[in-house]
Amino acid sequence: MVNFISLSELNTKIQFPAIGVKIVRKRSTKIGRDHLSTMLLGDSKGVTIEGSLSYSLSLPNEIELKEGDWVEILNFEIRRVFQLHRTTKHKYTIKFNEASLFRKIEPVNGSKFLCCANFRRINRGLYHPMYCI
Repeated sequence: MVNFISLSELNTKIQFPAIGVKIVRKRSTKIGRDHLSTMLLGDSKGVTIEGSLSYSLSLPNEIELKEGDWVEILNFEIRRVFQLHRTTKHKYTIKFNEASLFRKIEPVNGSKFLCCANFRRINRGLYHPMYCI
């Protein structure tokens, strides 16, 4: 059994980090010529962080990362965030590389992070006469 580090305790001085997280959201992005799979990851304490996986890296055939899956992740790079905008309040981001290992784990009950709203279900216009949406 691996001792997981809480996402709130992650920093660049940790040599061999290991985390147990839920994939909250997953999307594809293109930055220049790089195609990335960007994931919003959350741990059982409610802390979230962004992680990115290049499409040039391949996962083992039996692993398919989907939203809602709990995974154990080992051997990844922790980088400080320098962008003006970011998806989480975390000051670091995770960059997966060739040495990164993913393994599905049992869901951790009692996780406290909020799920993102599905904006497609919000009605347009004056749904209520007093409030403009």
